[in-house]
Amino acid sequence: MLVQYPRPGAWTIAFVTGKPSGEVAQHLGQGHISVYVPTTPNPTSGFILMLPHADVVPLHIGVDEALKYVISMGVVAPADVASRVQHGEPSRPSLP
Repeated sequence: MLVQYPRPGAWTIAFVTGKPSGEVAQHLGQGHISVYVPTTPNPTSGFILMLPHADVVPLHIGVDEALKYVISMGVVAPADVASRVQHGEPSRPSLP
């Protein structure tokens, strides 16, 4: 996923972790997604954000490619969508 973080207009990669639940979900209501925004180059630290579905942009890359992109500080870019479709991989990710 792409999300705007740490401010509007600045974009970063985030990983879907699920949907808000419990008291948090009661306050947010329906239509939110939980994402983890890793820090670069150490993705084991980062931030959990709960965002409206409308505020996230699905990407057509796998977790491994996204992690390589984050760890390499953007130097190792993921393959393009066209080559992914040619190899029979899904072309549209789904949100929880």
